[in-house]
Amino acid sequence: MKNPYKISYPGYNEILTGYADLFVTKNRPLENKNRNILEYLNTQPGYTGKVAAFTSWDIFPYIFNEDRSKFQVNSGYKMLIGDSTIITQKINLVQELVHEKTGTRHDLLTYISAKEYLQAHHPKVLFLGFGETDEEAHKGNYAAYLQKAAMADKMIGDLYSYIQSDSFYKDDTTIIITTDHGRGNTVDT
Repeated sequence: MKNPYKISYPGYNEILTGYADLFVTKNRPLENKNRNILEYLNTQPGYTGKVAAFTSWDIFPYIFNEDRSKFQVNSGYKMLIGDSTIITQKINLVQELVHEKTGTRHDLLTYISAKEYLQAHHPKVLFLGFGETDEEAHKGNYAAYLQKAAMADKMIGDLYSYIQSDSFYKDDTTIIITTDHGRGNTVDT
């Protein structure tokens, strides 16, 4: 990575655009001026309306510039709309009942929402962004960090099993797994 900032928004901007923007410096809800790969794909024949992003962190709609990009983005505790399945209704109810909401939705809710969307709509591109490991790392809670990483691993395993069981995706799907940013190259960063 080329950006000098050790925070999420600049890291995701670089991953999704292919270059570091030295003017993207903070984790704030500011619309990203840079076009990203998902936005580009959503304009390509056969991909329009077949791109989606489900993330735990509520800043992603700004990173993706949701208003300009025009693809499905569900982040933070945003309710699922458009589908009135029993599962969607239950996901929305659980999200509504979460007592102490932060800027990062529980990864399990993000995953269940994304999987429900995947099953119902068969997007060609799905960005899935978990955030609880990052939250626990910032708190310095290593035990919880490991627990959240193990949970993410199980969800990725479940996603792979689903993909291999669905004829639309089976043996014709690429999964890219990455992190949003590093922690620097010294012990104390």
